[in-house]
Amino acid sequence: MINRYKIRFNVFKRIFIDVFWNSLAVVRYILKKGKPIILEFPMPLNIINLDRRLDRLNQLHENINLNNLFYPKKFSAIEHNPGGIGCTLSHLKLLLENINHPYICVIEDDFRFKCDCDTLKKTIEEFISNEKLDVLCIGNNQRRKNIKISDRLAITTSTQTASMYIAKSSAYPFLINSCTNSLTSYVNRMPYNVYAVDQQWKRVQERSLIFCVPLVSMGQQAESFSDIEKRVVNYNC
Repeated sequence: MINRYKIRFNVFKRIFIDVFWNSLAVVRYILKKGKPIILEFPMPLNIINLDRRLDRLNQLHENINLNNLFYPKKFSAIEHNPGGIGCTLSHLKLLLENINHPYICVIEDDFRFKCDCDTLKKTIEEFISNEKLDVLCIGNNQRRKNIKISDRLAITTSTQTASMYIAKSSAYPFLINSCTNSLTSYVNRMPYNVYAVDQQWKRVQERSLIFCVPLVSMGQQAESFSDIEKRVVNYNC
């Protein structure tokens, strides 16, 4: 009997938390004021790739047939043990190097597109033109119901994975802070599911920035050997 009430309480608690953060995101979205950004195509696509993982880089180049939309730029990922910290350091360095740019487009080398160029372009254009939005997660793995704001986009408050995203300059300080918090959590011996950079992002989604995702899936991480987890992984997202 006690376990039954405990389960019900936990379910209610989870629902209450989800509704609370989503409701707060709607209020923040309504009140938010941003600055206009000029979008130019083709846009630089920063590919995070370990120099020794040419297999992933070549597979990504084979997948990208979006020459009018992006011009790929390889970013040599930082190798570190554990790999999760190398991932965080790579995202951090990339953000710092582009601090003066109005937006940044980042892709990890295991992401694969599964949409046509026109659909992706219109989604990006809508994101950039909406001054209330800060980050577009084309790669995403949502833990809560999203909030539809158009025929293409929805607000999210609990997506994880930094596999493919576009961030406006308004987001840079918060994303950089998430990276530093990730490093601090690692130093304090927190587990990977706490210090991972995409887990640190969740706090920013709930409290600071407006993250959005496409209503239709546009790609996912490919099944491959992960240098972070040291095994073949398939995240299905």
